[in-house]
Amino acid sequence: MGIFKKIFSLVLVLTLVLNLVYPFSFAQAEKTEAVRHEKKSTSEETEGTKKLDEDGLESVPANEDLHENESTLADIELSFNSDGGSEILNIQIPYDSSLSEDIYPVPNKEGYIFDCWTRDGEIITYETKFTNDSELKAMWEKTASIDEYNPDYLTEPDEEKKNVETFSIEPLSGFKALTATKAMTRGLNKPPIIGVDHPENPGDVVLFKEVKPVPGEVNTWEVTLRIEAMDDIKTSDIVLVMDTSGSMGRNQRLQKAKEAANSFVDTLLTGDSADTTRISLIEFNSNSSLLVPLTTDKDLLHSQIDSLSSGGGTFTQSGVRLARGVLDSSLADYKNIIVLSDGNPTFSYQMTNPDDHLSLQPINGYASHGNFSYHWVNGSRLATDVVSNNIFTNNRVGNGLSMFHRYYNTWGTANDKYYNHGNGAISEAGFAKDDNYNMWSIGLETNATGDSILSDMASTDENGNPQFYEATPGNLQTIFDNIAGKLKITAQNVTVSDPMGGGFEVPIGDVSNITVTQGTFNYDSNTNTIDWQAGNLTTPLPAPNEDIKYAELKYKVKINDDILNEIADDNGNYPVNRDAQMSYENPDGNTQTVLFPVPKVDPLIIIIEKKLLDSNSELITDDRAFDIKVTSAGGYDKTYSVKSGERKVLTDIKLSDTYTVNEVSISDGSSLTDYDTSYDVAGIDTDTFEIDQQNDADRTVTVTNKEKKLGKLTVKKIFKNTYKSGGVKAAPLFGFQVTGPNGFEENFSLGAGEEKTFENLAYGDYTVTETNTQGFVPTYSPGQTVGLSVTEKEKTVTVTNSPANNDYYLDLNATKKWVNGPTADHTEVTLEVYRNGVKMDPQPGVQVTPGNGESFDYIWEDLLKYDTEGNEYEYTVEEANVPPSGEILVNGNTYTVTEQDNTIINTYVVPKIEVTGVKEWIGVPEGETAPTVQLQLYKNGVAE
Repeated sequence: MGIFKKIFSLVLVLTLVLNLVYPFSFAQAEKTEAVRHEKKSTSEETEGTKKLDEDGLESVPANEDLHENESTLADIELSFNSDGGSEILNIQIPYDSSLSEDIYPVPNKEGYIFDCWTRDGEIITYETKFTNDSELKAMWEKTASIDEYNPDYLTEPDEEKKNVETFSIEPLSGFKALTATKAMTRGLNKPPIIGVDHPENPGDVVLFKEVKPVPGEVNTWEVTLRIEAMDDIKTSDIVLVMDTSGSMGRNQRLQKAKEAANSFVDTLLTGDSADTTRISLIEFNSNSSLLVPLTTDKDLLHSQIDSLSSGGGTFTQSGVRLARGVLDSSLADYKNIIVLSDGNPTFSYQMTNPDDHLSLQPINGYASHGNFSYHWVNGSRLATDVVSNNIFTNNRVGNGLSMFHRYYNTWGTANDKYYNHGNGAISEAGFAKDDNYNMWSIGLETNATGDSILSDMASTDENGNPQFYEATPGNLQTIFDNIAGKLKITAQNVTVSDPMGGGFEVPIGDVSNITVTQGTFNYDSNTNTIDWQAGNLTTPLPAPNEDIKYAELKYKVKINDDILNEIADDNGNYPVNRDAQMSYENPDGNTQTVLFPVPKVDPLIIIIEKKLLDSNSELITDDRAFDIKVTSAGGYDKTYSVKSGERKVLTDIKLSDTYTVNEVSISDGSSLTDYDTSYDVAGIDTDTFEIDQQNDADRTVTVTNKEKKLGKLTVKKIFKNTYKSGGVKAAPLFGFQVTGPNGFEENFSLGAGEEKTFENLAYGDYTVTETNTQGFVPTYSPGQTVGLSVTEKEKTVTVTNSPANNDYYLDLNATKKWVNGPTADHTEVTLEVYRNGVKMDPQPGVQVTPGNGESFDYIWEDLLKYDTEGNEYEYTVEEANVPPSGEILVNGNTYTVTEQDNTIINTYVVPKIEVTGVKEWIGVPEGETAPTVQLQLYKNGVAE
């Protein structure tokens, strides 16, 4: 018995009454007692004695520390650390005695339940002996909400009621005689007409496609695709498995569930489907009960549904197992189980070998144990998995308080073992799916764990999604209606591909206005195709055609420029769509593909055409785009960008309106004043036209632009003499030729630094050629050929002439010679360079090489050969400081300076003396004349 044995005896009696109003008190008290009971260790247990827990499994008792002292000792003082709880005063007890039940103190702490006192981790019971002073510490557990530990509000353990006959449950009634196939009274229109034609035989599918003009608009039509399918004659058995646990009494859950279930019955047991459908009703709480076997009796089903009431736990696995038993003897074409629950399972069936199917699973909350107890689990524990083999017995496990139930409890907690009732329910649903039963599940205000369990229980639909619905009391009716429709459909998994015809499109602004009665759609503007995922056809037509289900797609189309590439039929009509097709799965699971009709229309085609001509009226096609604005008295205002040679279709035009065409701009940045512009409508020189009705004659509006002659070309001549080269003679004038489009040709001459301009040229490529280079090398900038255009009206070609290779510079050579005179006079002298007769300043550098002592060689390197006009420079050399007389003195000696082909000669001038000779006659007789004699002058013994 627990620590508070006497106290709880009274509490348990009182709680049975109090729980009728508020069931929390009993569960909390029972939990406290159970926790203490499971943790205590009594001195009554002897060594080697095995103790069983509440589930009949062996548990290990705690070791006891026994302290004995035979002598008489002082009293023991006990102090209490309540860990945030109310203060407990110190207590003195005799040596080697315990805290008896009547003095065991109980503190209070808001939000927590007192568990027990501990000493160094040891739990203190009524039997724990004390031999020394001790401080005891309180152990607490967080207060539990009844929703956490008792979601179905049980006040006492529920008795297990076993279903003795689980399988081979016979139906209450067979299927009614199937109605005869409806006779086709007439053939359908071709193509079928919406609202007039319908499917006439079970399993028939009829596709409609109609096109209607949008009132007041030109070239705009509303397209309607419609699918109608008559229910096929297939038998179907459905088992409704409904949760009636205690929690279903909250928030009108059970009331709304009953209303939805009654509507479900009415939907499926009405009309032709009443002949082919049977419904069974099962309720489950702490047990499960078959209320109605398979039947077509609506009244009986309504009566049993209306009588449902809430109470008990949640034994989901039992409800599914019983449903399997109901369908075990079914011969219907389709077998369905629909499970509705509002919470996590709190019971499941016992396994024959649970220890073989365990995994570590997070609990982190309250778990149950024993007959009617619960405890807190912080972390993960070993719990049973989903199994694929039926290893379940007919015995129920759990106590209705939690989804996890401990079945094995040794000392400590890490190795405890639990049943996961949710996995039991998922396993049972798996067995049903293995039997080819179609599982549906509905979670009515369930939490995330409940959603996950019910989702895993459900079969998957055609897209691989579980047939699970999250429900509230408000939308439960819609969900049941949806399931009912899916259980009797002829066309399932419907997909439609609807490509627009050539020249037709859904305008971008109208994509958001596409409507479907069900499913989803996508419009691909690149392929102009609507892909419609319609799903299952479940929406019925109004009475008396409820057995026909339909879905509809609506959208607007307009023509675009591609219509100009299409070919109309003999009546001038164009197909609005190409081969639109529908794929679906019939009741036998076979995929069918059928085509929609192809409607045709006669559009009113108004074309804007652009022509671009050069100045010689030749057609030009390039990337220039001209913005042409079309306006009307009725408010139409739209600008079309059209390139030369392009044709575009006017869109969004209205009836009964007058339109004006005006060219407003050009994409390349040129000006409209660069062109002569004219307008032509259907061969008439005008810029306006009228639209009266859709069947008006097609027409073309041509806007022609002719380029004006505004080109300008300048040719410039430059001579370049600044680079090293070497020796060809230049000429002052250079010959040129310019050629261009339409036979243009001009010949002319330019000197260096001159230019020539040509104006009023047609646009096009012009080539400049230097016809007389005078032996120099020409270069052209930016090139020899340039293009004039409406955006680049003016160009300049600069022709630069340069000497040929090695003809830019020259070397100047000169020689200095000495003739006669003293050798000491024969030295290097300064020679000066003259260019075109003008002495260079500064003088270029010179290298002098002595010859044989009588001559010196001079060389001036890299002298510029040509002037800026291409004329060759003339270089001469003169000796510096030579007076006009041409004679110089060197060391007192006179030299004559002469020049011959840049050879400077200094010739020694021999000094001249006067020699006087006297002939003197001695002894010439007086009176006689001496004879005349001639004297000869000799120099160095040589006669002069």
